[in-house]
Amino acid sequence: MRYAIELFFDMALEHQILGIWDALGVAGFPALHSVATGSVRPHLTIAVFEVDSDSDLLVERTLSFGKACSRAEISFQSVGMFPTNEGVLFLAPTVTAELLALHARFYEYLADFSEHAAAYYKVNHWVPHSTMAVSLAPEALSDAMKIVLQNSSFPMMGHIAQIGVEQVKKDPLSVQLIASQEVL
Repeated sequence: MRYAIELFFDMALEHQILGIWDALGVAGFPALHSVATGSVRPHLTIAVFEVDSDSDLLVERTLSFGKACSRAEISFQSVGMFPTNEGVLFLAPTVTAELLALHARFYEYLADFSEHAAAYYKVNHWVPHSTMAVSLAPEALSDAMKIVLQNSSFPMMGHIAQIGVEQVKKDPLSVQLIASQEVL
Protein backbone atom coordinates (compact mmCIF):
# COMPACT_ATOMS: atom_id res chain seq x y z
CA MET A 1 0.00 0.00 0.00
CA ARG A 2 1.02 3.61 -0.54
CA TYR A 3 1.17 5.93 2.45
CA ALA A 4 1.75 9.68 2.31
CA ILE A 5 3.13 11.57 5.28
CA GLU A 6 1.51 15.00 5.34
CA LEU A 7 2.12 18.21 7.22
CA PHE A 8 -1.21 19.96 7.81
CA PHE A 9 -1.57 23.69 8.40
CA ASP A 10 -3.25 25.81 11.05
CA MET A 11 -6.96 26.42 10.41
CA ALA A 12 -6.58 29.99 9.10
CA LEU A 13 -4.06 28.97 6.44
CA GLU A 14 -6.04 25.84 5.61
CA HIS A 15 -9.17 27.96 4.99
CA GLN A 16 -7.23 30.31 2.70
CA ILE A 17 -6.09 27.37 0.59
CA LEU A 18 -9.55 25.79 0.57
CA GLY A 19 -10.84 29.08 -0.83
CA ILE A 20 -8.37 28.78 -3.70
CA TRP A 21 -9.41 25.16 -4.31
CA ASP A 22 -13.05 26.24 -4.40
CA ALA A 23 -12.30 29.05 -6.88
CA LEU A 24 -10.44 26.61 -9.14
CA GLY A 25 -13.35 24.19 -8.98
CA VAL A 26 -15.90 26.89 -9.83
CA ALA A 27 -13.74 27.87 -12.82
CA GLY A 28 -13.79 24.25 -14.01
CA PHE A 29 -10.25 23.25 -13.07
CA PRO A 30 -9.47 19.96 -11.28
CA ALA A 31 -8.65 21.27 -7.82
CA LEU A 32 -7.08 18.63 -5.60
CA HIS A 33 -10.15 18.13 -3.40
CA SER A 34 -12.40 17.61 -6.42
CA VAL A 35 -10.38 14.84 -8.09
CA ALA A 36 -9.77 12.70 -5.01
CA THR A 37 -12.29 10.97 -2.82
CA GLY A 38 -11.75 10.90 0.91
CA SER A 39 -10.26 13.27 3.42
CA VAL A 40 -8.12 15.59 1.30
CA ARG A 41 -6.87 18.65 3.18
CA PRO A 42 -4.31 21.30 2.22
CA HIS A 43 -0.87 19.96 3.11
CA LEU A 44 2.81 19.53 2.34
CA THR A 45 3.78 15.95 1.61
CA ILE A 46 7.13 15.14 3.20
CA ALA A 47 7.30 11.45 2.29
CA VAL A 48 5.54 8.70 0.38
CA PHE A 49 6.18 5.07 1.28
CA GLU A 50 5.20 1.80 -0.37
CA VAL A 51 4.83 -0.65 2.52
CA ASP A 52 2.76 -3.74 3.11
CA SER A 53 3.57 -5.46 6.37
CA ASP A 54 4.98 -2.57 8.42
CA SER A 55 2.18 -0.01 8.04
CA ASP A 56 1.32 -0.05 11.77
CA LEU A 57 4.95 0.67 12.62
CA LEU A 58 5.07 3.47 10.03
CA VAL A 59 2.02 5.10 11.61
CA GLU A 60 3.36 4.66 15.15
CA ARG A 61 6.79 6.11 14.29
CA THR A 62 5.26 9.05 12.37
CA LEU A 63 3.00 9.99 15.28
CA SER A 64 5.92 9.66 17.68
CA PHE A 65 7.94 11.99 15.46
CA GLY A 66 5.04 14.47 15.50
CA LYS A 67 5.03 14.55 19.29
CA ALA A 68 8.66 15.67 19.22
CA CYS A 69 8.14 18.41 16.60
CA SER A 70 7.50 22.07 17.12
CA ARG A 71 5.17 24.23 15.05
CA ALA A 72 7.30 25.34 12.12
CA GLU A 73 6.30 28.62 10.54
CA ILE A 74 5.37 28.48 6.87
CA SER A 75 5.01 31.23 4.30
CA PHE A 76 3.70 30.68 0.79
CA GLN A 77 5.04 33.36 -1.52
CA SER A 78 4.81 31.95 -5.04
CA VAL A 79 2.90 29.73 -7.44
CA GLY A 80 4.62 27.04 -9.48
CA MET A 81 4.13 24.00 -11.65
CA PHE A 82 5.96 20.78 -12.32
CA PRO A 83 7.01 20.17 -15.94
CA THR A 84 5.58 16.64 -15.97
CA ASN A 85 2.63 14.88 -17.55
CA GLU A 86 0.68 15.13 -14.28
CA GLY A 87 -0.14 18.83 -14.86
CA VAL A 88 0.41 19.91 -11.24
CA LEU A 89 -0.07 23.52 -10.12
CA PHE A 90 1.06 24.36 -6.59
CA LEU A 91 1.79 26.97 -3.96
CA ALA A 92 5.48 27.07 -3.07
CA PRO A 93 6.55 27.86 0.48
CA THR A 94 9.68 29.76 1.30
CA VAL A 95 12.24 27.02 1.84
CA THR A 96 13.67 27.76 5.25
CA ALA A 97 16.39 26.04 7.25
CA GLU A 98 13.67 25.09 9.76
CA LEU A 99 11.53 23.37 7.10
CA LEU A 100 14.48 21.51 5.58
CA ALA A 101 15.68 20.45 9.04
CA LEU A 102 12.23 19.09 9.93
CA HIS A 103 12.21 17.10 6.67
CA ALA A 104 15.72 15.74 7.24
CA ARG A 105 14.94 14.82 10.88
CA PHE A 106 11.87 12.90 9.70
CA TYR A 107 13.97 10.80 7.33
CA GLU A 108 16.57 10.20 10.06
CA TYR A 109 13.82 9.15 12.46
CA LEU A 110 12.34 6.73 9.92
CA ALA A 111 15.65 5.61 8.39
CA ASP A 112 14.58 1.96 8.49
CA PHE A 113 11.84 2.82 5.96
CA SER A 114 14.14 4.62 3.50
CA GLU A 115 14.21 1.76 0.98
CA HIS A 116 10.42 2.11 0.68
CA ALA A 117 10.45 5.91 0.15
CA ALA A 118 9.53 7.55 -3.14
CA ALA A 119 12.55 9.32 -4.64
CA TYR A 120 10.80 12.69 -5.20
CA TYR A 121 10.44 13.19 -1.45
CA LYS A 122 13.85 12.10 -0.18
CA VAL A 123 16.34 14.51 1.35
CA ASN A 124 18.05 16.64 -1.33
CA HIS A 125 15.30 15.80 -3.85
CA TRP A 126 12.19 17.17 -2.14
CA VAL A 127 10.46 20.20 -3.62
CA PRO A 128 8.14 21.46 -0.88
CA HIS A 129 4.75 22.38 -2.32
CA SER A 130 1.04 22.44 -1.60
CA THR A 131 -0.88 21.13 -4.60
CA MET A 132 -3.66 23.35 -5.93
CA ALA A 133 -4.71 21.43 -9.05
CA VAL A 134 -3.73 18.28 -10.90
CA SER A 135 -4.26 16.80 -14.35
CA LEU A 136 -4.08 20.20 -16.01
CA ALA A 137 -3.49 20.22 -19.75
CA PRO A 138 -0.44 22.35 -20.68
CA GLU A 139 -2.64 25.01 -22.26
CA ALA A 140 -4.75 25.27 -19.06
CA LEU A 141 -1.87 25.88 -16.63
CA SER A 142 -1.64 29.63 -17.18
CA ASP A 143 -5.42 30.12 -16.82
CA ALA A 144 -5.48 28.06 -13.63
CA MET A 145 -2.50 30.05 -12.32
CA LYS A 146 -4.47 33.27 -12.88
CA ILE A 147 -7.31 31.88 -10.73
CA VAL A 148 -4.84 31.03 -7.96
CA LEU A 149 -3.28 34.49 -8.10
CA GLN A 150 -6.68 36.24 -8.12
CA ASN A 151 -7.75 34.32 -5.03
CA SER A 152 -4.54 34.63 -3.03
CA SER A 153 -3.06 37.31 -0.87
CA PHE A 154 0.70 36.77 -0.71
CA PRO A 155 2.45 36.09 1.48
CA MET A 156 0.11 33.44 2.90
CA MET A 157 1.48 32.72 6.34
CA GLY A 158 0.77 30.20 9.04
CA HIS A 159 2.36 27.21 10.70
CA ILE A 160 2.46 23.44 10.62
CA ALA A 161 -0.18 22.25 13.07
CA GLN A 162 -0.32 18.46 12.53
CA ILE A 163 1.46 15.56 10.92
CA GLY A 164 -0.65 12.81 9.41
CA VAL A 165 -0.46 9.48 7.66
CA GLU A 166 -2.77 8.99 4.69
CA GLN A 167 -3.40 5.86 2.70
CA VAL A 168 -3.38 6.77 -0.99
CA LYS A 169 -4.87 4.73 -3.82
CA LYS A 170 -4.70 5.61 -7.50
CA ASP A 171 -7.18 5.03 -10.34
CA PRO A 172 -9.38 6.54 -9.08
CA LEU A 173 -7.47 8.73 -6.64
CA SER A 174 -8.57 8.07 -3.08
CA VAL A 175 -7.10 9.45 0.15
CA GLN A 176 -7.93 8.22 3.64
CA LEU A 177 -6.48 9.75 6.78
CA ILE A 178 -5.21 6.89 8.95
CA ALA A 179 -3.92 8.94 11.90
CA SER A 180 -2.67 12.39 12.80
CA GLN A 181 -0.80 14.07 15.62
CA GLU A 182 -0.76 17.73 16.60
CA VAL A 183 2.70 19.23 16.76
CA LEU A 184 3.52 21.41 19.72
